[in-house]
Amino acid sequence: MRPLVAPVISFILGMVVSERVSFGYGLVSALLVLSVIPVLIAIKRGWQFRPFLILPPFFFLGALFILPVASPHIPPEHIVNYVEKQGPLGLRVEGVVSTLPEVRDGHVRLYVDAVRAETDFQKGPESPLSHDTPGDLRINRPSQAVTGRVLLTVEGSLDGLKRGDRILFMARLKEPRNFGNPGGFDYEWWLARRQVYVTGYVKEGFIVRIGEGKGPLRHIEAWRDRIRKLIDSADLENPGILKALIIGERSGIPEDKKEVFIKAGAAHILAISGLHVGLVAYMAYIVIVWLLKRSEHLMLAVNVRKLALVSAMVPVLLYAAIAGFSLPTQRAVIMVSAFVFTMLIGREKELFNTLALAALLILIIYPGALWDASFQLTFAAVLAIVYLVPGIRAYFEKGEEEDETASVVWRRRFAEKPRLIFVLTVAAIVGTAPILAYHFHRVSIAGFVTNLFSIPLVGFVAVPLGLVSAFVLPLWEGLSLLMLNVSDAFIGATVRALSFFAGLPGSSVWVSRPTVFEIILFYLLIVCLREIKKRRIAMYVVPALILTIFVDLGYWHLRGLWDRDLRVSFISVGQGDSALVEFPPDGWGQRKTMLIDGGDTYRSGFDTGEMVVAPFLWTNRIKKIDYIVLSHPQKDHMGGLEFIAGNFSPAEFWWNGEGGNWGGIAGGYGGLGGLGNAIKTSGARVLIVNGATEKRVINGVEVEFLHPTENGPPLDTNNNSLVIRLSYGTRSFLFTGDIGAVAEELITTRDMKADVLKVPHHGS
Repeated sequence: MRPLVAPVISFILGMVVSERVSFGYGLVSALLVLSVIPVLIAIKRGWQFRPFLILPPFFFLGALFILPVASPHIPPEHIVNYVEKQGPLGLRVEGVVSTLPEVRDGHVRLYVDAVRAETDFQKGPESPLSHDTPGDLRINRPSQAVTGRVLLTVEGSLDGLKRGDRILFMARLKEPRNFGNPGGFDYEWWLARRQVYVTGYVKEGFIVRIGEGKGPLRHIEAWRDRIRKLIDSADLENPGILKALIIGERSGIPEDKKEVFIKAGAAHILAISGLHVGLVAYMAYIVIVWLLKRSEHLMLAVNVRKLALVSAMVPVLLYAAIAGFSLPTQRAVIMVSAFVFTMLIGREKELFNTLALAALLILIIYPGALWDASFQLTFAAVLAIVYLVPGIRAYFEKGEEEDETASVVWRRRFAEKPRLIFVLTVAAIVGTAPILAYHFHRVSIAGFVTNLFSIPLVGFVAVPLGLVSAFVLPLWEGLSLLMLNVSDAFIGATVRALSFFAGLPGSSVWVSRPTVFEIILFYLLIVCLREIKKRRIAMYVVPALILTIFVDLGYWHLRGLWDRDLRVSFISVGQGDSALVEFPPDGWGQRKTMLIDGGDTYRSGFDTGEMVVAPFLWTNRIKKIDYIVLSHPQKDHMGGLEFIAGNFSPAEFWWNGEGGNWGGIAGGYGGLGGLGNAIKTSGARVLIVNGATEKRVINGVEVEFLHPTENGPPLDTNNNSLVIRLSYGTRSFLFTGDIGAVAEELITTRDMKADVLKVPHHGS
């Protein structure tokens, strides 16, 4: 029996529908009460079908639980209500650091629970942060108590700042906003699920610590800090990865190594999740059982296996504490606890019920977790393993059971463990592939091989050694350091092996974002293939699903046959420009594409091409850009083009040939920096165009080059921007880059008539 599965699915459906439809508290509460009445009647009268009646209450219960996240009540004292009232320099706020500070490319990101805020908005402070006495740094202007969480990005470093510390900062606060492009990351909803409705940027020197954290949290942070310092001082090959695996800090991992893990399909190893916590629980259980069995008296007196299960939760909780109790770690602990509970009550074989219980507990505590990629990937992987592995193993072991010859038995024992790891890997990759494609537009092919060695090396060796090192540190620093070095050696070997596979062609591929309908089709096909020998209906459903998938792919591939228009999309990239041109289709229904500029947001560590422009392209099933056009070489126009040039196979690259002097970049082709290297690697044909270049005709669209003028007066970089006009039938578009008054005067002799004008220089 699986009594929990259907109710939990109903609970999840209720959350999804309520988030979309935005039910009110009154309506959901009333429907919940009404749905419970038939259940009570059925129980009283002993109706046999009462289990089905439990589904509506769970549906409305899920709808009720998501409402505080989807439709939050914002009290008057919430910090978000002060955004419109802050002064020209921002707002002074006192608060408590609620999460681990995260270092990223010269910046620190942290969440702060606001406590007090300045209320005298008319007067500017004599200094950003002032205090009455050196030992009592507080807001000394009129202030009042506030609530709410703020996501702060701090310029520079914050040495010694820990979770639980009390801080005073001055920042220009704002409400988060999405870019708004189809297929883009929903940043507002991501923050709302973390109860954050305000963000702020703090310059160095505008934030100070005014008090240390208290209670057990302070001791845990001191322990974590000691581990961090030991790793930093140990001259290890991979200190960033060790910190990620032991204390949950991934900010120290070099970007090139992160990319290796992603390409090799082993990125999940770097984040403390269900895999790590589950392995710690399993190894602790094995060790504790072995120790308990040393005592015959204990074995006779108690059930040592159940005692070991309970005892194994101690190192699990300690690991979670060392890891900082991050959200993924908390969810992993809940998941492991659910498995331990079911084993204690003798229901360990009911794995689907156990998964349902774990999901229900997590969603009750963290309702917004349902939309997090980490939650979806964890449960998809475990569910796929539970559901698919028995069938895959049976296929491999078919014919071996009856053959008991010595050679076959020896070969079976020798191959059992590697084969099991392979089967687990295949099941997990198949189960998570659609979710990875949906959230990250990427699927690793190399993962089928790399996980065979990376999970054992890291999960069974490096992590336990690192964890024991952390436990031993307060008692014997020398032994702790030795274990760290051994763990680092295994990690180093893993990184080198992963680098080899990551470097192979096709190890990782970028993919278009699948629709929800396509994801459902994929999972239905997997289920039907799994059940094809057990259920006759599956034999008929599989061909229908395959046909539907081909029809879906054909629609996206040939949709140009009935859509003959020229399409131009202006992409929201923040500070900067980017526009996608989709030319009318050819006779086969295929469109050529052009990207004019790639935008940039001036945010450190944020690639606009990868994070904004590319997701828009993938959502529109565009995997190739035929023409990349750079209006002029300034970062807010060229910053995102490097990723596009490296991953969308451009055929031609057009620009004005000026390197400019932005940011100290020298002139010439090399003036394009990383973009120039990406263009060279792509093999795209490079064309320098100007007002004298002959017009091009692409699938019936005339492309005219109006500026810069050939042999004209010297102009600055902005005024030297390309000006291009696209004309199709009676309609036309004019793209003007960042030209100013000087260039505008020069092109007035040309025909500039257009239906749509991209205003020069962002409207200035």
